[in-house]
Amino acid sequence: MRPSPDGQRVLLLRAETGAPIFEIWTMDRGRAAPTRWTNNRANAPFQAWSPDGTKIAYSSNHDGPYDVFNVFTQAFGSREAVQIPPTNEHFKAVYDWTTEGIVYSEDRSADVRDLLLWPANGGKAVPLVTTGYWNYDGAVSPDGRWLAFVSNETGTDEIYVQPFPSGRPDRVSADGGTSPAWGPGTRELFFNSPEGQLMVVGAGRPGGPTFGTPAPLFKLNQIGGFQGASLWAPLDSGTFLVLQPSTVNRTVRLTLNWPAALED
Repeated sequence: MRPSPDGQRVLLLRAETGAPIFEIWTMDRGRAAPTRWTNNRANAPFQAWSPDGTKIAYSSNHDGPYDVFNVFTQAFGSREAVQIPPTNEHFKAVYDWTTEGIVYSEDRSADVRDLLLWPANGGKAVPLVTTGYWNYDGAVSPDGRWLAFVSNETGTDEIYVQPFPSGRPDRVSADGGTSPAWGPGTRELFFNSPEGQLMVVGAGRPGGPTFGTPAPLFKLNQIGGFQGASLWAPLDSGTFLVLQPSTVNRTVRLTLNWPAALED
C-alpha cells in the first residue's frame, strides 16, 4: 500500500483472476471503489507516487523476460507506460519519488544490490548507497534531507539513515529491520521487525535525526504473498493503514432444479 502525497488515495496491488499477476489500482480513502491504473498483464510489485500525486513510478516485467524488471512512469488515466533508462538485464525495484528524482535499486550480482537516484531532469543515475552489499527499501524523509534504507552489511538486514543524497550512514535498528517509512514531519521512523512487529523510533531535532531505542507498536498480520510495507502505511500522525485478512464468511448456495421455482 502506498498513500498519495496528500493522503487521500492509496495505491493497491490487486491479483488478476486466473493468473499470478498483480496490477496496480488506486482507491480513494473516502470510498471503497478501486480504480485500475495499470493494465500491462505483468507484475508491478514496487511503486511510488510522484511528488504532485499525478503519476506513479513502478517496476514491472511487462516489457521483457519474467525475471527482468525495469522502471516505468505512468500518468493517472493514461494507458501509456514510459520506460526510463537505463535499460538492461538487471532487476530493478522502485521505492520512492522525490523532487530530486526516483529512488530505485539495481541488482549488480546475486549478492550486491545498489540504491540509485534517477534525476528528475534526466542524465545519469546518481549512486546513493553502493557498498557492495544488499541495499534496498530506500525512503527519503518528508523534508528531503535524509535517506532511510536497509542493508545486510552486518550479515543481517538492518535499518540505516544517511544524509540525502550522500553521507555517512548511521544504524537505527538494533535487532534487524526492513521496510522503513517516515512519519509526518520527519519526527519518527517506522519499520518492520523480524518478528513481524511494527516498530517506531523517534528522530531527535534540531540539526538532524538522532535516533533513540526502537519500540514496538503492534503486531502485523501475516498474509500470504505480502510482506513488509505492503502490509501497512503511515498516514496522519498516529494513523495507519493496515492490510487485514478477510474475515467475511463466504457462503455459496447451490440451488438445484431452479427453473421449477419460477413456476410457483
